[in-house]
Parts: sequence; structure tokens; C-alpha cells
Amino acid sequence: MKALRKMNIMGDWRTRLFTFACALAASAPAMAQPVIQSISGSRQAGTEMVSIELSEPLKQIPAGFLVQTPPRIAIDLPETSNAFAQRRLQLSSGAAKSVNTVESGGRTRVVVDLAKNAQYRTQAVGNTLVLTLDPKSATNNAVAVSAIDFKRGDN
Repeated sequence: MKALRKMNIMGDWRTRLFTFACALAASAPAMAQPVIQSISGSRQAGTEMVSIELSEPLKQIPAGFLVQTPPRIAIDLPETSNAFAQRRLQLSSGAAKSVNTVESGGRTRVVVDLAKNAQYRTQAVGNTLVLTLDPKSATNNAVAVSAIDFKRGDN
């Protein structure tokens, strides 16, 4: 009787362990998140690019914003971690001077420090997020206003 009871306890323990291992294995792909592996700057045919290589493709193009003073581009990569040992990476591509990466709260923010204001566009190419910089378009953002006549009156 004791041997049978001991066997049931061992069998129950093994069943629980097997069930837990199967559940863990099934949820592993869902828990995996992209990891930033490298960042580089380049120039191709007069176009400047910053490439952010990840361990796997992003689910969607991340949101970003421009800062005018000092000129910067900030990109937030949700559910992404950072494999860099250093926070700051110097670039020599021209418009992009350096890149800072900071991981916090389940996301990584990538900040590209610019030599001068520039517009940018992002696109995903496989496991790489590419920022294409356009410093020329940043100077064309001003809207010319002319021939406005202001008069004071009752209305």
C-alpha cells in the first residue's frame, strides 16, 4: 500500500512538471521580444541612413518624433530590449553624429543626435529598421506668408 501511494505521489509530481514544462514551452514564442543587436550609419548615393538591426522583425513601424533644439530624432521601440554594452555610439555619416539607446519600462528609446535639423522616414527591411535622413527638407519647412493686411476696427 505504501509503495502504491508513493508511486501515485511521484506520478502526480511528474505529471505536474510535464504540464508546467509544456505550458512554458508554448508561451516562449509569445514572450520573445526583439533585441537591438547593432546600429550603424551609412551614406548611399548621397542619402544618409541609420540602420538599427534587431534579432527579429518588428511587429509595426515604431513611433518617433523630432526635436529642433538640439536637433534630434527619437524613436520608441515598444517591447524591445537593448544588447549594447554602451549607451552612446558615435557615427560618422554626416547629419547623424551619434546614437543613444536607453531601455526602460519594456521599451527602448533610440535618440539620434543630428549635426543639423533634418526630416526622416522609417521603414522596416527584414530585421532592420532604417531611418533615412533628409537634411535638405528641414530647411524648407517654413511657410512664406505675405500680403496680410491687419486693420483695427469694431469688428
